[in-house]
Formats: sequence, structure tokens, C-alpha cells
Amino acid sequence: RLPLVRMTDRAASGCVTTIAVFYSPNLGGSWHVHNTGMDAGPDRRIVHVFIGEPKQDLVDAVLASGQSAIRIPWNSRRSLPLAVLRSRAALRRHRVDVIHAHGIEGTLTGLLAALLASVQRRIHTRHHGTMHHEVGPRRAIMADRIVNRLSTRIIATCSGVRDCLVDQEGVSPSKVRVVELRLDTTDFRTVSPDRIAAVRSRHEISPDRTVVGM
Repeated sequence: RLPLVRMTDRAASGCVTTIAVFYSPNLGGSWHVHNTGMDAGPDRRIVHVFIGEPKQDLVDAVLASGQSAIRIPWNSRRSLPLAVLRSRAALRRHRVDVIHAHGIEGTLTGLLAALLASVQRRIHTRHHGTMHHEVGPRRAIMADRIVNRLSTRIIATCSGVRDCLVDQEGVSPSKVRVVELRLDTTDFRTVSPDRIAAVRSRHEISPDRTVVGM
């Protein structure tokens, strides 16, 4: 089980900035937890809010880090109203000062709850670019525009995402910050031949084909 957040005396006194990070269902990636823990400092406290069921690697990373988490039930889009109310209650109970959201379900829920809880700093990371404009659906474009308005700051993962936000969705350039995704290529220089062979076998990739992965 994930630990529930407990208020500390220091947090209750207003000395600590509490940051709630919202995640969409089935979102994984232990690097999320690694990033939140970078230079957090003694005056910041991280609360992970899982909308629905996260992937196990993300749960394991939270538990290993000693950071706390809350789980909000989610079954479908119909879960949104109740998820927002539960999240608002959690934000108020834990006196959250900042929220940062990932994925559309987590972002919609987190930003709406934060607005209702009077959280002034509302951030979301925009991971996709023009996909919704090119292939739809129309409701996805509407959802993007809603979260753009609800956020006080948007993190774009590259300049192309920033251009989509500014040029196609009318977001003020001053509202967008570009934090490009980075890859430490040294990790790929010591991969064992057995591991490479296993990946090729699993995905039925013949040895004579060159693979570029992301």
C-alpha cells in the first residue's frame, strides 16, 4: 500500500512549500520521482497523487524514495467530477501550494481541483505536440485548451510543443517554459549483447536490421 501523507508541525506552520504531482492512469516512469527529488531542499515537500492505477515501477519508486502518495479512484471519464472533489479535499487537507500535472486525466483533475482549492501555482507538462490537431479527436483539442487556461505555467518538452501552444492554441509565450527531454547516452554504451538479443527476439527484429529507439 502507498503511504498517505501526514502533515508535519513544520508544514502546518507554513514553513514548507508542498508540491502535489498529479499522474494519469497507467502512467509509469521512475524518472518522475527522481526529478521531483532533485535539489528539493528542506523547505519543500512532495506529494504524489495517482489518478487511477499507476504502473508498478512508479509506485516502487515512490516507496523507495520515502515520499508520500495519495490514490484517487478512476474508472472512466465519468469519474472526473468525483475525482476532482476528492482531489480538492486532499489539496486542502495537505495545504498544497503548487501542483504539477502529467497526462490528460491527471492534468484535468489536478488543475480543476487546484482551482477549486485556491492553489495559486498550477503547472502542467505538455508532452504531445500537434497530434490532436492532425488526427483528433475534437474533444482532445478542447481538453488541451481547457488545461492551457487553467494552468498558470506550462512546461513544453521541446520547441515544437511550444510553437503548437503559442501558434495554434493561442497561449501567451510568457506562460510557456521549454524544458527539453534529455538522454544520457552513456547508459547505452555498456548494454550486453544478450540483452540486445533478447529485445530483438521479443519484438521479432532480425539481426540485419538497424533499430533506432526512443
